[in-house]
Amino acid sequence: MSARKSVIQALINVGYGERQAKELLSHALGEAQQRGFEAGRRASRAEVLREAADVAETLRQFDPAFGARKSAQISENVGVLRVADELRRMADAAVSGSTAGDEQAVTSPWQQAVDGLNALVDAGIPLHIEPDGHIANPCGDEHIEWNRETNRWQLVMDEEGTR
Repeated sequence: MSARKSVIQALINVGYGERQAKELLSHALGEAQQRGFEAGRRASRAEVLREAADVAETLRQFDPAFGARKSAQISENVGVLRVADELRRMADAAVSGSTAGDEQAVTSPWQQAVDGLNALVDAGIPLHIEPDGHIANPCGDEHIEWNRETNRWQLVMDEEGTR
């Protein structure tokens, strides 16, 4: 089983649905990668995974809960910690050059682009490519476009009312 599937399964084991698990992992990885881009550089796989682990840990809940909700909250928090641990293990494997599951140690940039688009599909997010080249979600308020000043692709949040 690949490391990605292991993380998703860990989330499913603590009560998340498969779609929720995939969205949570995609969110954590995406936020971590975006932080690297905002810092003006491309983050390494290990950096993105470690940052994603930190983001995942922030999802733990500490609201007062009672009865069945308390048990569920504890279980969810344990699941989040398991996910963070798995992401850190994957980061260590990326640094040492070993592989996790059936993933290749070196992934081509083209495969990484395909994986990113597939992550949107897996999360159930519709997308299309506009004639000017940007990748858009026709139902959402964010899209990916080319920034000519920085020569980088970037995630752009539309302002309310512009669509």
